[in-house]
Amino acid sequence: MLKYQDQKDGQWGKLFEPSITKLTKNSQVYLGDFLVFLLCWIAVFKFLPRVSWVQANEARYWPVVLVLLALALFAWFRVSRALAVLPSMLVMSVSTMIRTDPDMRAALDVSEKKRDSIRGHLEKLLREPQEREDSQPSLLSFIRYKLGSFRKRHPRHDMRQHPGRPFPRLYDYGSLFARHKAIHARYDRQWLAGYFAYLYYRLHMWLSRLAQTLRQLVRLIVTGAP
Repeated sequence: MLKYQDQKDGQWGKLFEPSITKLTKNSQVYLGDFLVFLLCWIAVFKFLPRVSWVQANEARYWPVVLVLLALALFAWFRVSRALAVLPSMLVMSVSTMIRTDPDMRAALDVSEKKRDSIRGHLEKLLREPQEREDSQPSLLSFIRYKLGSFRKRHPRHDMRQHPGRPFPRLYDYGSLFARHKAIHARYDRQWLAGYFAYLYYRLHMWLSRLAQTLRQLVRLIVTGAP
């Protein structure tokens, strides 16, 4: 990334910086405005208590303070979310720019062994913080476990605990019926039961994807960042 920025400073500024800075600019401005308004409001009431306007609006002091605090916290939530996704967006944007730039092919020309070594090192670095987080008790993990959406992280894949609620056995049977042709191609007395389980499995998968899409949409609207 540093090499690309050094060689392609003009493209870096035109293609990357405007799109990334727009992600946090509005939230940062709002956060600063709310904090300034809050400080000015408190200063007026603390240093000018005998002004007639201050005395007339004394009953509105705490409601305005609480509203400004809530707005500042909401703006900080948006800023913090944007800052959290900036590193990944930086890597994605720069990697796309480098792959499409013919002048940077030499930088990407490495052996497959070195690629595997770097990939393994990155996976280890990414696992360590998550393993430390998973080793601590979490109320959110408990709630997810009870709702059936808890995922036990594994270096290679995720394993969901108790999927398919409220009927996990029916979900598992429907999944098995869908994946194995030897089962759904055997038209015996159990076929209709298996097909019913398969319909429940498909409906559950569709509702899960719909809920995930809506959750991502709400998060995008609230935080302003993907």
